[in-house]
Amino acid sequence: MISIVRVKIFTMYQTEVSRALQEIGYLPLLPIQKEVIPHIENNEHLFVQAKTGSGKTASYLIPLLSHCKRSLIIAPTRELALQIETEALRIASYTKIHSACLIGGIDYTKQENRLRAKPELIIATAGRLLDLSSQNKIDFSRLETVVLDEADQIIHTGQYEDVKKVLDQILQPIQLICLSATCEERLSQYLPESYVTLQFDENRVNEDIVLCHIQTEEKTKTLRKLLQNEPIQKAIIFVNHKSDALYLEKKFLHENILCAPFSSAQDENKRIRTIRDFTEGKIRILISTDAGARGLDIPDLSHIIHYDLPFDKETYIHRSGRTAHQQNQGISIAFLNQEEAETETGKYILSQSIPFVFTNKNGNNLTVPLAQTKKKSTNTQTILIRAGRKDKIRRGDIVGSLCAILPFEKIGTIEIQDHYSLVTILDEETTLLQKINPLTIKGKKRKVEQKNA
Repeated sequence: MISIVRVKIFTMYQTEVSRALQEIGYLPLLPIQKEVIPHIENNEHLFVQAKTGSGKTASYLIPLLSHCKRSLIIAPTRELALQIETEALRIASYTKIHSACLIGGIDYTKQENRLRAKPELIIATAGRLLDLSSQNKIDFSRLETVVLDEADQIIHTGQYEDVKKVLDQILQPIQLICLSATCEERLSQYLPESYVTLQFDENRVNEDIVLCHIQTEEKTKTLRKLLQNEPIQKAIIFVNHKSDALYLEKKFLHENILCAPFSSAQDENKRIRTIRDFTEGKIRILISTDAGARGLDIPDLSHIIHYDLPFDKETYIHRSGRTAHQQNQGISIAFLNQEEAETETGKYILSQSIPFVFTNKNGNNLTVPLAQTKKKSTNTQTILIRAGRKDKIRRGDIVGSLCAILPFEKIGTIEIQDHYSLVTILDEETTLLQKINPLTIKGKKRKVEQKNA
């Protein structure tokens, strides 16, 4: 039986999540969200198959955060895990729900500190979860829900066994939610005997994407013409090998095109910086392998270009699905030489697409950053306090000090690291630092700074 206290938390968080959804432009809800949310709220096991960009991520985050469910979200890539965390922070910005993102390539100590705070929401890759579990650094006993996002890509990237090992360590009954862009047969092995299946489309490309093809024996020359004439905002050029990505990058840099290669072989910090710059429009062209770009959700992505023939139909669908997210439109253009056109995948692409017609219009200048439309955001700011765990600072100490200056309801999430603490303030007041700096905590004055984005 749910306690009265927890029912009050549910009601409060539902209101606060709704407030954030309104401010970031997520209301009214998308069709997939309207259908998925009640099943999650009813604690049902669920398999959701829907096209990429349909709003799947928010469809599970909204009920999990509204009801403060202790949840684990497993993603196939580090980049997707980071994107899920960003989405969760936006939706939960008015709540006091704590989250932790656990991925490889990031400092262990920081992640361990986040786990000590007993976060309600954990977003992770399977490999890092197993690492932390082997060191007894993570406790699965509090979990109520596990979400497998982009579950088909978990299998296609060779992580099936790792995820199975994680699920085997969760002994208590949990709600399991599995989301996928395609129907992969092995996914049923993750699910219990009884579960609800929701399918929002067939295994095909989003109808908001215009599918085109260009038959050419001179792909590099054709690509250059396309970039010069097509009005591209941002584009991903898919290649099959990282050496091809480096080759095209070298070509484009000579023309001052803002581009970057992207593959799973790159250093983790470099990959994160590249995706951040691409998202912000500082990079206009991403040249990516399939392994590198799974699960990416990039705004203003107008074009997908298949420079190399996809390995199969599913890869073509997945690549193309990177564009036309959140009911926007996009275009997918496949390059095929004569030999590729005779393959099974080539024949499928030709049957599903139309010949691309060059209009000879001047495209955007790809040598300058994309002017970004300012997004709606919640009225929050984050401050950094120069005191942390090593100073024996606790959340109560920070809340008590801030309440002498601010109303309690304006104090959001608090993250305590070894030597500093981060606090979300639910207010955009520009003079905030002047009011609270220095902040006296446990009888000692502490320096307060604005945290850079």
